[in-house]
Amino acid sequence: AGGVQAGAAVQPGAAAARGPAAAVLAFVAARTACRPPDAAARRSSMVNATLLRRFVPLAALGPSDLAEIARGARAGNYQPGQVIFGRGDSAATAVYLVRGTVELVSERGTTIVRGGSDLARHAISRSPRRAATATCTEPAEVVYIDREKLDLVLTWSQASAVEVVELGDADAAADGD
Repeated sequence: AGGVQAGAAVQPGAAAARGPAAAVLAFVAARTACRPPDAAARRSSMVNATLLRRFVPLAALGPSDLAEIARGARAGNYQPGQVIFGRGDSAATAVYLVRGTVELVSERGTTIVRGGSDLARHAISRSPRRAATATCTEPAEVVYIDREKLDLVLTWSQASAVEVVELGDADAAADGD
């Protein structure tokens, strides 16, 4: 009702009459209706919340918080020699290495990060400005997570995890009773 069906002809005036957002959505729907994304493209954009449990500090989040992060996360696949990001680039995402090998070159030197290693459990870049250039040395998959959403979820998650101890119990525990 009011939407654009795949393959349907779009009347420019009809969508525009419903507002600018409807016109843009109608245009995008019409452009993508004739060429559905292939399976590889669909896979590369979806992120499973279970995958995120590998990474710090995501492993400490509850299932609903992980699901929220996963909804906004995107995966990317890179081949040897491809640059994932450059030193000094502004960044709205934290980047985690899922598999493969990446070379990070910064002012401090070169670091090799392998997917599945202890080093890869942490973001290879989380700051607002990239501190290194990341280049694939073998086929790699990375996950991009919106930094603002991550910070917000982590803040709320910590706030809800505050432990409440009754003073009487704390005093008894301190006395060894």
